Amino acid sequence: MKQKVALSLIVFLTFQTILYAWGEHSLGTYPSLRADQNLLNEKKVKIESLEAFLIAEEDSLAAFLEDKDKTYSTQFASYPLLPNELKFKKGFGKAELKTKFLMALRINPNFKTLSYVQTLPNEKYPNCKKLLPQKITVFKDNSFWDGVNFCSLSNGQMVHPIDVIATASDEPDYGIDIGLFEDNGSEYGKIYGFGQQSYGNPALEFSSQTPFHIGYYYENFVMFGLAGYLKKNYPHFRAQQFLDLSKFAFSKGHDYWGYRFLGWGLHYVQDLTQPYHSTVSPNASTLGLMWVNLKSGLGFETSMNQTITLLSNRHLVIEDIQRHSLVDINLNKETSHPFILAFKNVRNDTTYPKFDSSYVVSVVAKESNSKAKILDQAIVDSIPEKFVDDPNYSYDSHNGNENIYTYLLREDPKSFDQLSPSLIDLFQSFGSHTRNFVKAGMVKN
Repeated sequence: MKQKVALSLIVFLTFQTILYAWGEHSLGTYPSLRADQNLLNEKKVKIESLEAFLIAEEDSLAAFLEDKDKTYSTQFASYPLLPNELKFKKGFGKAELKTKFLMALRINPNFKTLSYVQTLPNEKYPNCKKLLPQKITVFKDNSFWDGVNFCSLSNGQMVHPIDVIATASDEPDYGIDIGLFEDNGSEYGKIYGFGQQSYGNPALEFSSQTPFHIGYYYENFVMFGLAGYLKKNYPHFRAQQFLDLSKFAFSKGHDYWGYRFLGWGLHYVQDLTQPYHSTVSPNASTLGLMWVNLKSGLGFETSMNQTITLLSNRHLVIEDIQRHSLVDINLNKETSHPFILAFKNVRNDTTYPKFDSSYVVSVVAKESNSKAKILDQAIVDSIPEKFVDDPNYSYDSHNGNENIYTYLLREDPKSFDQLSPSLIDLFQSFGSHTRNFVKAGMVKN
């Protein structure tokens, strides 16, 4: 019976749609970082290619990665030691250096690392050479990024650190963690050592990144007892890995890559501030889920499918409202909007303990998990029932349904007033954890 429940839970965690934590991380990263006067005063840095960084630091980087591999194996319970054949070593040819480095990090070797800036909707980058999203993602369908402004940059150009970090904070959603498990159908996934995908649908391209962007650390002992694979997750590892790389790059004088690695790591911290990325199913009791799972194991799938639909709908609704409201706020240049002020609330930063290696899990994920029931209830109370409490309606704006934000503006604008306090609370946390993480990485010569 325990095995049947576990198998059903795998199905329960398999969403058939594209789910982000926050749509366009840069929408929140820019105001969060611009509230830090010290970071605003940082000088621009010179862009260099990843290949130039690797050539310059080949020897010391090999030793650094070897040491970190040993550290991570004791620091993270779900971390498998890097297979010997993937270790970064001195002597790789220039043509293969980048691929060998990406594989030593165990990220998608096809991930694109050209330099660019992702601007806010109302801002124009000087002398912008527009870049199509297919130039920076690994996906075939890039319609999600229609209308987002990407400006290509060249090696040697000068760029402000905030632009680098904010742009990079969105990059892990462009394919860094796609296909990394042995059942994802990629050749590299078969040799990375992560085993089979712990949750999410291994057959769906985008879903293969799920265990790296969603972290369940605070489910109760019954849930973990029935489904121990929920502990096999990697957001905290990725955040630490890129934070360490950032410090390494800064220590060697490669400030551009220091900031860019920092932005990559920041993404995973920000993902965990979204309660649906830290909690299996808010407001659903363990006994209730077990009953649903039991019925599914016996062949009665209706309750399971309805549960999946409701959870997916609420996740998508909050994501769409967040993204589209922030786009509108920026286009209208509402610099004093409560959402923008929430990101900038630096007074909130000191309410958290000093950043250390446990911060991502013990502070960020724990806080997010504690807010999950509140957010879920706020969504149910404020959004029309059709979208969030009807198990027979599947909301997904990516598949042509009307965007919830547009609908509410026209039909039920008061919904925003009811939901706004929950969003403001989350945005304050997003801003504070963003600044605290970035400060932790700002160790330069």
